[in-house]
Amino acid sequence: GDIASITRENQDPYITKLKYNNQNAISLALSMNKGGNVVKLGEVVEAELAVIQNDLPVGIEIHPVFYQHNKVNESINNFLINLIESVVIVIVVLLLAMGFRAGLLIASGLVFTILATFIVMNIAGVEIHRVSLAAIIIAMGMLVDNAIVVADGILVDLGKGIPRAKAFLNTAIKSGVPLLGATFVAILAFMPLAFNHTGADEFLRS
Repeated sequence: GDIASITRENQDPYITKLKYNNQNAISLALSMNKGGNVVKLGEVVEAELAVIQNDLPVGIEIHPVFYQHNKVNESINNFLINLIESVVIVIVVLLLAMGFRAGLLIASGLVFTILATFIVMNIAGVEIHRVSLAAIIIAMGMLVDNAIVVADGILVDLGKGIPRAKAFLNTAIKSGVPLLGATFVAILAFMPLAFNHTGADEFLRS
């Protein structure tokens, strides 16, 4: 008090200022800890805000600006629908193009592999979100392509009259290394995402 007069007031000029429906407002942002479920967190926050609102002074209200969990839930549901649709479309096309037996063999392998992938993701702690689901769709394309190459090679050898066991073995030997090489190249194409140390790493590593 001897050297200065101190008062509490708004900063002038403002660095940041928020209005909600043309009323002065204060923003509160909540972020989730790593490994959490943003949908469950959002539901808990909404329930807690409803309780807090009842105890606030008259004239102070809580309004949502952006509820991320609603968008995430909607986005994941849409993406899962797209994934299921893509699997069904692939299966139908395989059955029509490759014949029932070969198409059913490839399609069943595709379904079992996707289910096994979800199990491994759960064990490894990889969350299901847009990036990981997009990666599954990319891998699914590679899997179907490889399976078609092998199945087609077997059918060609069978058409030439080669015994069934030999046709299976020959095709696996001939196409195994090239397909493994192509898969390895695809892995290398996405490898920089895994070693990215910028902010993108948080989203792209999985």
